[in-house]
Amino acid sequence: MARTLARQFLGWQLGIVALLLVAVTALAVVQSNAAFRETQGRRMLSVAEDVAATASVRASLAARDYGPLPALGTSARNLSGADEIVIVDAAGVVRSAADPAEVGEPFPAGESTAPAGRAWVGNPDGRTVVAHVPVLDDDGRVVGLVAARVEAPSLLTGLAAAPAPAAALLGAAVVLGVAGSLLLAGGCGGRPSAWSPRRSWSSCSAGRPCCSA
Repeated sequence: MARTLARQFLGWQLGIVALLLVAVTALAVVQSNAAFRETQGRRMLSVAEDVAATASVRASLAARDYGPLPALGTSARNLSGADEIVIVDAAGVVRSAADPAEVGEPFPAGESTAPAGRAWVGNPDGRTVVAHVPVLDDDGRVVGLVAARVEAPSLLTGLAAAPAPAAALLGAAVVLGVAGSLLLAGGCGGRPSAWSPRRSWSSCSAGRPCCSA
């Protein structure tokens, strides 16, 4: 009976710990994604602004001399750490991209306000942060835009970078679950525990041994 009760409580506890781990992990992922969007949104916006303000990029787009743009885009991508930097002309045609097949193709601006002259930051697919910044010539006209993009990290990497409170909760849940499981498992190993009834043997009036709880 004692072993059965201990097994039941062990099963219940493991179930509760599993649910707690799932909840804390989900919280950590949500917080990590939110932090990623906020920090990387600012970072990609800064990267796109720097490229859009580069004199050679502005001059090339204003003069419609697109030859130097691929090298400028590659250099900016390598220096910034962005996954991709795209330079687009005033007609919305890609002039520099990490994938050469995209060059000469229409740029999917979507909801971006950059073609109208205002910087824009978005999270189009939930896992990618994109910043668009307009490129202005000396007269203030929009002659193109620069797009900087970075993808969200994998689940494990995101958990490792989760904010401290969520990481602390996840660690506490693991420690409590393991400690509780070991304590209950110890109570099932034949040693006395709170779930094991104590019996004392004495002699009955008839001279036969009997057990009293």
